[in-house]
Amino acid sequence: MSNLTHIVSKNNGGIQKGDVRLLRKYIRRIRFYMKLKQADRLWYYMGGNGFGLFPPSFCLKHMKDMPYIADKTLKELKQMIDEYISDN
Repeated sequence: MSNLTHIVSKNNGGIQKGDVRLLRKYIRRIRFYMKLKQADRLWYYMGGNGFGLFPPSFCLKHMKDMPYIADKTLKELKQMIDEYISDN
């Protein structure tokens, strides 16, 4: 039984206040993931590829952590480049 049918069936077909909040939460989540897919489609259409460091869906999911993630990734890349240069 899916979560949505469980909400309606637990009250013999009636929907209560808490159930509406839960449905709104599901709807917000679905809309958010639709927005992510649309952003990625536009990204690919405009010539971006899926192998970039930070595609739009990643940036939208991790917006709060983005400065930390970007700094960490750039440090790792610089370290790899320095190791490669020192080996050659």
